[in-house]
Amino acid sequence: MRERLRLAARVAAATLLAWLISGSVNLPQAWWAVITALLVVQASLGGSIAIGIDRVLGTMLGAAFGAVAAWLHIAFQVSLTLLLPIVVAPLALIAAQRPSYRVAPVTAVIVLLVTHPDESPFMAGVERIAEILLGTVVGVLVSLTFLPTRASRQLLALAADTVALLGDLAAAHLTTPRDGALIEQLQTRVRSLLAALDTAVNEARRERIGLGTAAPDPTPIVRTVRRLRSDVAILDRVAHRIDQLPASLVTQVAAAARDALHAKAARLRTGESGGFYDALDAAIEALNRAPDANGALLALSFAAETLKRDLTDLAERAGEQKDVEAS
Repeated sequence: MRERLRLAARVAAATLLAWLISGSVNLPQAWWAVITALLVVQASLGGSIAIGIDRVLGTMLGAAFGAVAAWLHIAFQVSLTLLLPIVVAPLALIAAQRPSYRVAPVTAVIVLLVTHPDESPFMAGVERIAEILLGTVVGVLVSLTFLPTRASRQLLALAADTVALLGDLAAAHLTTPRDGALIEQLQTRVRSLLAALDTAVNEARRERIGLGTAAPDPTPIVRTVRRLRSDVAILDRVAHRIDQLPASLVTQVAAAARDALHAKAARLRTGESGGFYDALDAAIEALNRAPDANGALLALSFAAETLKRDLTDLAERAGEQKDVEAS
């Protein structure tokens, strides 16, 4: 809730500032700047930079197409009925391939239809670009200076949520009887969070480039979280041989894996380093000591050891991000 309130405050501040500046410089269509500022402000600074860059580029492209079409209409009396589909079709194709440029056909149509015969179409295009640029700059500056939220912090929070869910999923895989509905629900939520992590990585990269910081590439964090997901999937495959495993050992591993993942998630949220591996180490040692007639214990031990290795790696990658933020 706190992050939502911060976002609402940034949006309100950006729209008000864009309106005041637009009025002070007498922009002809100030609402372009206001709407742009409103749309540019995102949940994170990296997201604002990404949206702002795409909106400016899309506007420039659309304004260029619209200005040329308006010039043809004014100078040579080319029919709007003919010009509209010629202008919109290629820009709509570009927007379909890159949705972040969907403002391009809208801008082109507005420039084409709104430009008066006694007005320079190219000046109209320049004015639209100036208004969008103003709104973008205002949105990014407000995101940077007023209650800022960094994409790198959001990425760690999303990673923590994913790791905690993986802890629940690991325990669910090794619980008998298996709750298929619960497992499917957890897997769906994990997939959703992984998609959000991919978005956060892209925003963190834009943020790093936009601010010119020396922050490390956040990609390894997401890659390690995905490896943890694979480790939990191995537990699922081992669980299909659960009837060949001692129930006490399975219960011990399930609890240890869940607790280790939950502990790492808690540390990601608070910025603490390390993790809790004592119970997982004890479970691995118990697995290695137990007699293994059919290889099932070996598979479970391998899954537990791989899980611990990737948890340790995640702690190191997250530590790199925290060190840079603190510096």
